[in-house]
Amino acid sequence: MHAFPTEKEIRQTVHLLIDKYKVNLSMLINFIGKENYKQLTLMLEDLEEGEMDEYQLARTVIVNKGPYLFAGSHQAVRELRSHLLRQLDDDTVINLYTRNPISGKNIKSPSYMYNSLANKKWTMGGRWPKDFIKTLGFPLVFSGISIPKDHSTDAFQDIEPRKVLPPLVSYQEELKNKMLEVLNLEQNKTRCMVTLPTGGGKTRVAVESFIDWMQPRFSEGKYLIWIAQSE
Repeated sequence: MHAFPTEKEIRQTVHLLIDKYKVNLSMLINFIGKENYKQLTLMLEDLEEGEMDEYQLARTVIVNKGPYLFAGSHQAVRELRSHLLRQLDDDTVINLYTRNPISGKNIKSPSYMYNSLANKKWTMGGRWPKDFIKTLGFPLVFSGISIPKDHSTDAFQDIEPRKVLPPLVSYQEELKNKMLEVLNLEQNKTRCMVTLPTGGGKTRVAVESFIDWMQPRFSEGKYLIWIAQSE
């Protein structure tokens, strides 16, 4: 099991991608697909939030991909790795290639090293991902840091609470209020479905809504069962 980036690591990664390495909107759209991007933009426009910018889309991609942001062989991932490597100076690229050579190739020029390194097999937790992440300054969680097995298999675990959570953005707050209205219509018999694009905050909105709805019911001995379809 691989650790998931924290809120601080997500924000740091957004800053590095957009401000330092100048990753553009079109590169990010390739991660989620043009059709999904159109749907996401239309939803924001309906909520009068305006068009999604690079920072919002980068955050959506990071939340969606988690620690696997740079992993895999998809064209969008390879293009991102190549773009990031091209922002480094020649000496740094040469040293990086020297530490992680491509088997059967004798490459001397940095201009040929970018794509070779970008296409190099990415094994989560391996030497190459760790070197790539450290060299570019991204949080190490994206190299594939694993949660120790002796801890993840404990019968009981003490989990530190998230001490600071950012407030819900306006469209999330609006959706939360609508959920509460529906939940209060038929009391225990009510039904509703929440849908948001990937990274839009479905879980956060649903949890916030149910907590508010359950507050006056805790004293009655009521409880909530949360069923997740994945680990």
